Amino acid sequence: MGDNDFREARAKNAEKLLDVRNLEIQFKTKNGYISAVEGLNFSVHRSELLAMVGESGCGKSVTSLAVMGLIEHPGRVRADRMELAGVDMTRSSPEEIRRLRGAQMSMIFQDPLTSLNPLFTAGHQISEQFLTHVPGCGRGEAKRRSIEMIRKTGIPRPEAVYDSYPHELSGGMRQRIMIAIAMCCNPVLLIADEPTTALDVTIQAQILHLMRELVVEYETSILFITHDLGVVAEMADRVVVMYAGQIVEEADVLTLFHKPAHPYTKGLLHSTIKVQDAGSRLEPIPGAVPSLRQLPSGCRFHPRCAYADDECRRRRPELVEVGLNHYSRCLLFPRRENVA
Repeated sequence: MGDNDFREARAKNAEKLLDVRNLEIQFKTKNGYISAVEGLNFSVHRSELLAMVGESGCGKSVTSLAVMGLIEHPGRVRADRMELAGVDMTRSSPEEIRRLRGAQMSMIFQDPLTSLNPLFTAGHQISEQFLTHVPGCGRGEAKRRSIEMIRKTGIPRPEAVYDSYPHELSGGMRQRIMIAIAMCCNPVLLIADEPTTALDVTIQAQILHLMRELVVEYETSILFITHDLGVVAEMADRVVVMYAGQIVEEADVLTLFHKPAHPYTKGLLHSTIKVQDAGSRLEPIPGAVPSLRQLPSGCRFHPRCAYADDECRRRRPELVEVGLNHYSRCLLFPRRENVA
């Protein structure tokens, strides 16, 4: 399957599958609640891969957990709307959201060794999905389907792997088991939280290829969380760049790489090795992501921005359209109406 097949499969329908409006996520500290994410607006279209990128601590993973309904008390999740396939999860009961998980949306976590239960075999953990979400499915049928799902992930000897415990499998095999668990009920939305971070380069390529095939076969939409811009360039249709709990830029993948509008996005791109340019040098972004307890005034990126001026330190920028379906949260870039 070539890249064209992959992108055509994701371009069949521009309908919004996941639509999140004004999402805020708060966590309790000894000094009261602080916001890890605020004012977040984004959507994932059907058969689309949306990449969410940014440094650690920017709010990517907690956003994915909020969509899955996995932020536990005393954490707080508020949104004007968080709609999946026509169902507004902000108005759904915990039981209704639990039924959506696994059946309509599922998640691949970053570390499969800690995500899989060490006390149960891989096959048992896959079978539980069928027994929970497929009405009338007995244990024999669940086992048959589980072995077939293991086979689809490209693992050899699926019958033996079905009876294996997580510690008996390699890192790549454990990640494939996680994908099998996530995909076995054909969810419409798959959330992948840095699914290749703990794997070597060869296994990473195999896992990404497997995800490409599953997207085409099941027409699944993917929210792909990563800090690897190489993966973004290869896999994504659109990209959301997060910084300090806010979206600072959003664009299709080609626009983001060729015409980045926000200084933070430019910094991320400049801090990536360019293999084709032997003379290129890494240009790291100075400083670190600010603490949520002490966010800077004005633009949250201004302490690390080489272009910041006094207005950036005083005034909080809004996310505005700077090009066709291209948005940036920067005072220094003109709005779309001023773009020639």
